[in-house]
Amino acid sequence: MVGSGVSTGIRATPGTIDPSQCSISADSLLTSAVGVTYSLSCVLSHGVSTGGYFLLYFPAIIQFDTATASSHCRIGINGSTPTSTVCTASLGTNYLFNFTNPIPSSPLTANTNLTLVIANAATNPPSTAPASPFSLQTFAGDKTEVSSLNNSLSFSMTTPSVFL
Repeated sequence: MVGSGVSTGIRATPGTIDPSQCSISADSLLTSAVGVTYSLSCVLSHGVSTGGYFLLYFPAIIQFDTATASSHCRIGINGSTPTSTVCTASLGTNYLFNFTNPIPSSPLTANTNLTLVIANAATNPPSTAPASPFSLQTFAGDKTEVSSLNNSLSFSMTTPSVFL
């Protein structure tokens, strides 16, 4: 969060996550592949307090079964192997994964390397056209937005599936 002055005090203004400090990856680049793992890694520009949470958005062209995808969420901090964490999944304009309480005991500081994973749950797009937008929002324990990466990343499959 970035402080900004107003006539009655200080108001928190959400910061921006630098898109050059983020990457999206998948364990399969084959169009229409199923059971694919996606990972988003970012260096956080602002810290996130204990009790904070994350909202991760995927383009709807990458499909998930929202009833089961929430059991495939993982989080990694500063290069640690991602471990299971609680999240919920829903579909609106995009798929939304709410990592509801991944920071139960220690706050994350600025420059923390955060990796959010949806493991073995995606179906890749049917074409090699770029898929977008991917977005991330971070929130403090009091539900105040801390920072965001908005529609700054896209991802493409490189291998068309074989038609039989």
